[in-house]
Amino acid sequence: MNHQNIGVLSASETVGNSGMADESTMMACGKDAENIRDLFLKDDSSALARLYDLLGGKIFGMAVVTLRSKAEAEDIVHDVFVLVARNKNAVAEAHDIPSYIMRMARNLVMDRLRSAGAGRRAEAGYADLLKAREGENDVDPSELERLGKAIEFLPADQREVLMLKVFNGMTFEAIAALTDVSINTAAGRYRYALEKLAKLLKMKAGAAAA
Repeated sequence: MNHQNIGVLSASETVGNSGMADESTMMACGKDAENIRDLFLKDDSSALARLYDLLGGKIFGMAVVTLRSKAEAEDIVHDVFVLVARNKNAVAEAHDIPSYIMRMARNLVMDRLRSAGAGRRAEAGYADLLKAREGENDVDPSELERLGKAIEFLPADQREVLMLKVFNGMTFEAIAALTDVSINTAAGRYRYALEKLAKLLKMKAGAAAA
């Protein structure tokens, strides 16, 4: 399977070569966050809408790959911005507003998973998420199905990093801040996930051919 077809990067990718596009995106995000901070400090009514434009999609993407439910992910986005509206001063005082909000969202996601317990059933499989991400791209649905099933067998920490990177397009730095690990740990989990996926897919292909 060609992992590039679904946006998965090469296993040889390192933190240092993640690309100028990531750096430019982060710089733009930082500038927007500082503008939003000023709006919150001025109690400007447009601050919340600007923050939603900046982070709403990222929060949804992070939530949907973990909860595997669009409805629940939308609930998380709503709950996050309710909390932000109630705690404007804390948001304005945060050192890194995007990271602060994303961690807030992840805490809500983890709380929801814990409260649901082991009996919780996801609405969508990983193959469904990958298919939705690919849209009309020329990717064999059966390949995505096999990949989605293989992702189920990854350790939870590796699976989280893989999906945040692939589905949500997050940098290792952003993933590290979100999951409270070092950048090298986030990159290592991604690399191990790719290596394990390659082995799982090779095993499945061998079994199918037998």
